Amino acid sequence: MLDIDKAKIELGWQPKFDAKMAIEKTVEWYLDDQAADIKCLQQINAYFENKIDDADEN
Repeated sequence: MLDIDKAKIELGWQPKFDAKMAIEKTVEWYLDDQAADIKCLQQINAYFENKIDDADEN
């Protein structure tokens, strides 16, 4: 597991995913039959719109 304490303290950064969700999203990405570029763009857009789960519906 990565230690993100320094980023939290020095940058005020907070992760969008907990470890379980990050692993789930990684597995979903590898199992998805869409082209990688399409899936990446969907997940990036969902991340910035703070609609993480919506990327799976497109």
